[in-house]
Parts: sequence; structure tokens; C-alpha cells
Amino acid sequence: MASTCDGSFREERDTFGPINVPSDKLWGAQTQRSLQNFDIGGPRERMPEPIIRAFGILKKCAAKVNMEYGLDPAIGKAIMEAAQEVAEGKLNDHFPLVVWQTGSGTQSNMNANEVIANRAAELLGHKRGEKLVHPNDHVNKSQSSNDTFPTVMHIAAAMEINSRLLPELKNLHSTLQSKVKYGIDRVSSTLPRLYKLAQGGTAVGTGLNTKKGFDVKIAAAVAEETKLPFTTAENKFEALAAHDAFVEASGALNTLAASFMKIANDIRFLGSGPRCGLGELILPENEPGSSIMPGKVNPTQCEALTMVCAQVMGNHVAITVGGSNGHFELNVFKPLMANALLHSIRLLGDAAASFEKNCVKGIQANKERISKLLHESLMLVTSLNPKIGYDKAATVAKTAHKEGCSLKAATTKLGLLTEEEFESLVVPEKMIGLASSRDLIASVLHLERWPLESIVRFPDLARMETQKRLHIRGESHGELHTAPYAAVSQVTGLSSIGGIISDHEGLKLAKSQDFKNTIVQSDNLDAIKLLSPPFRCSLFPLLRSVALLCEDDWNVVFTHIHREANMVADKLSKFGHPSELDVHDSVSLPTVFYDLARSCNGPPYVHIRSV
Repeated sequence: MASTCDGSFREERDTFGPINVPSDKLWGAQTQRSLQNFDIGGPRERMPEPIIRAFGILKKCAAKVNMEYGLDPAIGKAIMEAAQEVAEGKLNDHFPLVVWQTGSGTQSNMNANEVIANRAAELLGHKRGEKLVHPNDHVNKSQSSNDTFPTVMHIAAAMEINSRLLPELKNLHSTLQSKVKYGIDRVSSTLPRLYKLAQGGTAVGTGLNTKKGFDVKIAAAVAEETKLPFTTAENKFEALAAHDAFVEASGALNTLAASFMKIANDIRFLGSGPRCGLGELILPENEPGSSIMPGKVNPTQCEALTMVCAQVMGNHVAITVGGSNGHFELNVFKPLMANALLHSIRLLGDAAASFEKNCVKGIQANKERISKLLHESLMLVTSLNPKIGYDKAATVAKTAHKEGCSLKAATTKLGLLTEEEFESLVVPEKMIGLASSRDLIASVLHLERWPLESIVRFPDLARMETQKRLHIRGESHGELHTAPYAAVSQVTGLSSIGGIISDHEGLKLAKSQDFKNTIVQSDNLDAIKLLSPPFRCSLFPLLRSVALLCEDDWNVVFTHIHREANMVADKLSKFGHPSELDVHDSVSLPTVFYDLARSCNGPPYVHIRSV
């Protein structure tokens, strides 16, 4: 039993009778009984401080609303003042109860009621234990533990996410250059459900012993007090019996932990060395790493973060089990779920701050090592596929590996390419970013060698087929686009899709002054004249769009297609108007674009999604 410094006690009473309470403590009989009945885990297992502070906020707001419904203003104001001290953390020493108690959190609710009642009585000039301010009749008026505890769970979680976790994630996001954006969005998306409060449902969701409108008013009071958009839950039964909002929030934290685990491990492995590992990154050296191996330095921040991630994942399991155990009108895993979620929020927030400050900010690239590993990589052979084919490229890689030589040496030895050809194709700098719009168009159209007539006469079908083969996730809303559509619409504003421009739209664009100026400046009017009108209207507006998007000189683009254009024109002349072409004829837009891509070392296919 807790005792005062001088060992003195006072007598407190509840429905079970009298019980001695340390005279210097503000709690009452029910808190004291809980201390005796749930001696589990010791002080480290006490109810989290954010829950205690949230109780202070809630009881203050309840007193404010209850005064509107008849609570004695003198008592109400004293309760509000005492509750404010709880909310500010001034009375934390008077909340000794552990998490492992009744599953509804009743003991902690009564702990708050008793502390606030005794403190309010003191403020009114009375002694503790006299119950001038009653813990149930006054402080807990219009409330039940079954709706107050889930309410403080939501208040505490929402406040901690907003004040502790999101700011640190945004800071890390800034330092890592957008690598944490989805984590921030995912956590933020759980807040609307956490802003829904159970208060007003009382014991089982019916609102027994409360007043009409109490739920709306107390949610508004909490929102005003916290400056967060809390509202009353539409379904009080769900708010008491299930805690899906907590499971959802924990799921977002669990996903964030999985992402952090990967980030930390990637940095740890890339920083391994300095002589036997990858050694591509140089990590900050913050402290000695070994008590026996001199000079050893460990990736300690990565290790700390990964351990935090493991704990968060474990917490999520506990929360999942707790959330699945809402039986009939009440879930009785509330303290467990509250403790686990707040633990995860605190750990991830603190770990993100530590990782950003003590690791990420000080990371340096070991450029010499990176360059060495890059140019020794056998997988650079992939860029040879469009030129020599997959099988021959595989032979090159195997030969280089078996003989311990470079890819270039293996390629020339096999007689597949000259050194100049190899060097023009294998350019690592062109393999690390998004392909140009020109290459994308060439790649996707080449995947299906569409006859020219089919492209001109059935643009919608061409669009659908193209979309199947090239999936580019848009910057917003995750919609699917095709590269040709992105190229055309961005520059021309036309509604064409799949790189197919109708006769009407093509002619409209061809007649525009801007397009005419571009053509005139190109000095390649002969190439255009060689093509029939529908083909011309489809091809050149799109090429112009590609050229502008890729910041290529118009003349350069024409240089690449001039030869192909003449070839196509010759074939077209045999058939006359494109509508007369046989559907199996091989003359097609993809031919031109594919040759264009090959002349620019474009890849045979491209898969892209936004980072």
C-alpha cells in the first residue's frame, strides 16, 4: 500500500465500505482498491500520461456542459479548475493505476473522478474525503466509464498523432526527400475516425442518464479545448462495442513501421564495411561500437529504429486481438489498446526524430565505391536487349562472369558489337531515371504492330490496347494514363488518347500558327508532303508534342524520322488513301516510333509508377 512520508492515512468510503488512503494523495477508495487488486507490472505499467491528460480535458468539458443542464456553478467551476490541473500534468503523481485492470477502464475513470473531486473540494475550502464534490454525482455526471474511456482513448491518440508523430514524420520526409510521404498520408487518413467521440453513449450506447444534446455539446467543447475537429460519433453502440478506428490507426502505424524497417535496413546494408561490405554510404560515427573491438562503429540509429519497428508490429498484434474482442455492447480490451497505440505513436515519433537528426542528416555517398560497383555490374547488360536480343545478352553476361572480364570485352569478343556501339548503348546515367516521353511512346506502340488503317479508323480500340500495355500511375488519384496521351494533352490540350489524333483535331492543329511556325522552321516540309493527310495529321502533332516534352530540337526529331517517313510514304503510295489499306499490312505508326526510339537507345518496354 502506498503511504505518505510520515505514514499517515485518511479514511475514504465507497459502496464496499471504508478503506485507508495515504493522506497526501488525492485519490479515493476505488483507486485504492484497484492498487491492491491489480498489483501487476509495477510503476512502468502505469496508464499512459496522454490518457490521464485526456481525462482532464474530458472532465473539464463535461463540467462545463453539465452546468448548462443544472450543475451547481460553484461546484462546476471548481471541477473545471481541478480538471485543468490534470490536463496540464500537474497531478500525475495521483494517478498510480496500471494498464492491467478492468477492460472497460473503470478504475482509471474513477481515479480521475476521485482526484478531481478531492482537488475541487480543496479549491472550495474543504478537506479531502468529505465528498462535498462527489466523484460520481458531480465529476462523472451524465457519464459512464464505458463512454468516457473510449472518448479519452480517441482524444489522446489524436492529440499525440498531431503533436508528436506527424511533425517528426514531416521533418524526416523533408530530409529524405519525399520517401515518407505515403506514410504521412496514411497516418493522417486515420484521424477523421479518431475525431469521432463516444461520449454521450453512457453505459451501453443508449445515452441513459444523460440529457438530449449532451453528446453534441461535449464534443464541441472538446474540439474547442483541443483545437482539433472532434465531433460526436453517429453510432454510440459501435463506439463502445468496437474500436475499429484504433485498429485502423494501428494498421497505418504498422505499415509505417514496415516502411521504416526497409529504409533502416537498406541504409544499414549500404553502409556496411568499410572494407568487407557494400560501403556505398558513409554513416555518421556517433559513438564507439564495441567494448572489445577497437575502432568498430555500428549503425546504431538503424538498429534502434528497426527495434522500434518490431515493437510497433507487436503492438499492432495486441491491438488487433483487442479490437476483435468487442462482445455484444462492450469491448473490454480498452486499456490494452490505448496503451499499445500510444506506445507505438510515441516510439515512432521519437525514433523518426532520432533517425533524422543522428543518421539521415549526416549520411554521405561514397562516390568512388558506388562508381566502381556500378560499372562492374553485370546487369548493365539489360540495355543491350533491344539491340542484340535477350539470349545473346544473357550469353554476354555469362561470358563476362565466367572469364572475369567486363561486359564490353565479352561483347566485342563474341563479335556482337563494336566498342563504340557498346558504349552508345550501355549508359548507366540513362538507366536510373524515367524514360523520355518519346521512348515511352515508341515502346508502347511497338508492343502491338498496329496496321495503319486500324489506328486511323479505330482510335478507341487503339487507345484501349495501348493502355493495356503501358500503365503509368498518375501524380494524383492513381489514375492510369498512356504516355502518348500525356504527351499530346499536355502540349496541345486536345482530347486525343493513345497517341491517336482524329482528322478533325489533327487538321485543326496543323492549321494553327504555332504548328505552322514549327514546321517552317524545321525546313523539312518535304517529309510532311510525302505523307497522306490522315497519316500526316496523326503523326506530326504527336511528334511535335514529344519533341517539346523532351526538350528536343525539332530538327533533331525530323532527322530521326525522315528516312522512315519516306519509306512509309512509298508504301502508302501503292494503296492510295489509308482507308484502302489491308488490315494486315505491316505499315504502321509503331514502325516509325520504334525506329525513332532505337536511334535514341530507347528501351523495348517501360514500367513506371510515381515515387
